[in-house]
Amino acid sequence: MLPEAMIAVGVALRDGALRRDGLRLLGWLEDEQTVDGHLSPVPAGGRGPHDPRPGFDQQPIEVAALAEAARTALDATRDERWAALLQRCAAWFTGENDRGLVMADEATGGGFDGLEDGSVNQNQGAESTLAWLATRELALVADRAVRA
Repeated sequence: MLPEAMIAVGVALRDGALRRDGLRLLGWLEDEQTVDGHLSPVPAGGRGPHDPRPGFDQQPIEVAALAEAARTALDATRDERWAALLQRCAAWFTGENDRGLVMADEATGGGFDGLEDGSVNQNQGAESTLAWLATRELALVADRAVRA
C-alpha cells in the first residue's frame, strides 16, 4: 500500500520525486515477488533474507494489494510494465503461481484463502473472494485501456 500511496499522492500534489520514489518501490516489490515469470508473493509470516523461496502460506489479499498498486502506477505512467504486473497478479489466481494451483472457483465465484506448500486452503472467505474479483476486474479494465 505504501508505494501506491506514494504514487497517488505524488500525482495529486504534482510531486515528481514522490511519484518516482513510489514507482521505484513498487518496481522493487515486483522484482522481489516475481520468480520465473510468475508472481510469488511474500507469505503470511513474512520472509527473511535467508528464508527459502518460495514461501507459504501465500495470501490472496497480498496479490490484490499489488494489483491495486500496479493499476495506480499504470494510470500515472501508461507504462505497460504495470499492465503486465496486473496480468501476473490475475494469473496467480488462475494457476500461474508457485504450485500451479487454481486459487478461485469459477463455479461458486469464490476465491480460496491461501496457497500452501502443495495444496490450496479450500475455505472461500469474503476477503479472498473480494481479492480475486477485484484483481480480475482491475486486470480486465487495464487490458482494455492498454489496447485503446
